[in-house]
Amino acid sequence: MATNLLVTGSHGGDDPHVESKHDALMHAAMLGRGGYILKTRNWTMKPTAKDANNITIPAWDLVVEGRQIYIAAPTDVNIQSGSQGQKRRDLIVARYALNSGTGVETVTLEAIKGKPSAATPADPGIETGSIIGGAIVSDLPLCRVNLDGITITSIDTLVNVMQPLEDVWDSLTPVTGQVKMPYSDRYITLVRVGRIVTACAYITLTSEFFIRPSF
Repeated sequence: MATNLLVTGSHGGDDPHVESKHDALMHAAMLGRGGYILKTRNWTMKPTAKDANNITIPAWDLVVEGRQIYIAAPTDVNIQSGSQGQKRRDLIVARYALNSGTGVETVTLEAIKGKPSAATPADPGIETGSIIGGAIVSDLPLCRVNLDGITITSIDTLVNVMQPLEDVWDSLTPVTGQVKMPYSDRYITLVRVGRIVTACAYITLTSEFFIRPSF
């Protein structure tokens, strides 16, 4: 067992001590353990139907449980044709897989076919294991393809956009101001953080403010 526990530091020589899981754990701690679209390239784009059998996934940057996924260019994912008189819901996922023998990690875009139904189609099952928890296969749902017969009626994006700090900084930064109290030389201090405003004032009460008991 290694005695030098430092990841972001040199162990000397050619010791390959930094692994992908180390960066992934740090990213997950900062960004969360869910799956997100990063607000970088093409983040405003949505999956589209190229034709009745191909769905185009944008060139997104994604992160899932701290692992970054880079889709270099718009990529078509093939789905099976629908059936007349039947509705269906397919899912397109980014599938993480670990080869436990070689240690190689990969991500592929996969279409998972739903079960046809005349009235109430449901999403198909997916691999829901936690990568951080040791799962060797895990799916990040990207979109749902809704079919009615052979027609694609709509495509629902299922992955949220991760808002960067520059977009939420104002909501995290306290803003302080003062308001003069009427009939007084005192001020009320107001502190706003996001949608929450806290008021602070120092008031001196005189005897006129107290209720005197009567007997």
